[in-house]
Amino acid sequence: MAGDILYFLHRHFRAVFLIGATVGVMTLGLMVRGVLGLLFSVSTGGGAG
Repeated sequence: MAGDILYFLHRHFRAVFLIGATVGVMTLGLMVRGVLGLLFSVSTGGGAG
């Protein structure tokens, strides 16, 4: 089972890497956006948003 997964990852490394990078960037963007939203809402007394 693990061997099949490793073989697939090795065979399609570029596609897996691109998909992983895209998902990672999107997740980071959402996290940063959420943190910034919290910071701005706190610093402005909850008026922004």
